[in-house]
Amino acid sequence: MRVSFFFFILLLRINKDDSANAFSTKSPSSSLPSTIGAPVNNSNHNNHNLLSSEDINKIALGGVAVIANFVPSDLINRMRKDAISLQKNGHFRADGLSNKALGSRNDIQKQGFTSNGDRQTFRGTSTSTSDAGGGGGGTNNNGIISWYNTEIGDYKTRKEFDQLMCQLRTQLSIDLNRPTLISDEQQQQQQQQQQKGSSRHEITYNWYEPTAKLGQHLDEHHEETKGPQGWKYPTRRSITWLVYLNDAWTDEEGGALRCLPRKNQNINNNANANANNNSNNNNNNNNRNYGPVGSHEGNIQIGWMDGYNPVYLDAFRDSGQTAFNTEELYIIPFGGTIVLFDSVTLPHSVLEVTGKRQRIAATGWFHEDSQFTF
Repeated sequence: MRVSFFFFILLLRINKDDSANAFSTKSPSSSLPSTIGAPVNNSNHNNHNLLSSEDINKIALGGVAVIANFVPSDLINRMRKDAISLQKNGHFRADGLSNKALGSRNDIQKQGFTSNGDRQTFRGTSTSTSDAGGGGGGTNNNGIISWYNTEIGDYKTRKEFDQLMCQLRTQLSIDLNRPTLISDEQQQQQQQQQQKGSSRHEITYNWYEPTAKLGQHLDEHHEETKGPQGWKYPTRRSITWLVYLNDAWTDEEGGALRCLPRKNQNINNNANANANNNSNNNNNNNNRNYGPVGSHEGNIQIGWMDGYNPVYLDAFRDSGQTAFNTEELYIIPFGGTIVLFDSVTLPHSVLEVTGKRQRIAATGWFHEDSQFTF
């Protein structure tokens, strides 16, 4: 049903059955709260699937999937060396949260970005003047995503990691029931798309100097909030991922990822969380149906009602205020750990790096088709 709420028309789905088993967190204390740091080895690489059904459900229910040792240590070490080499050779640039009132995000002077205060992103030596990508896998003036530039850094290592992420994207497409995360056409033209800068996969390195941080934000927004260009693009960010490259990072060094996931995840979503029809959950008759996370029939989610119910902005009505019902989770950027969450539903930020080392990560977004484009 559709419900008017101030200037919003909100689309809610509510059911009454009860069930359990999801991801829960604790609110912070006056000091750094309980965190997720370097847990035991949870690598799934010996399995056909890279993610467990539990990981899939966390993402699909508006939570955060955190898997330690997801990437082999040898590959992590080579990626870290690649990022350090690229940084030394001038292939990163300051890239904080942009203020559209100040013009293009690529105008670093107007935006006031600094290397010591803001995130830096691997963009190559020559960057596009386009705002497309919004801090993601930047392209140079030839339209090539820097990650796929064979002429700089350790391309062989970046390609090896990219192949791992392509496997992950395929599983997410199937298990989250988001088929346009990857299409037959894309599989056939993958190499060509990489060289041209595929809009379905943003990928880059991020670099934080001591004292740098990143404010709270969402990685994807409703089309109406993007202005005249909001309905132009054929894809949108669907899944956010981060892989940390730091060696033996500690709480005291700061730089934790602060997330605000859905407050109450002790439910199952009848859209299979949009999740994994092949999972081992045999309690489908007891699932609560709150509608899919992220979007529904073209309507982008804007928050949570009562900690349970996805709230959507009706794409064909007036727009207005957001409703959130979340709690806090802090994740320590320990090398080899991957973090995944829905790009629409999870507000997050990076706390100030308080140690003496740089905080380094590979980050990106898997895209799916926009439901409506004009």
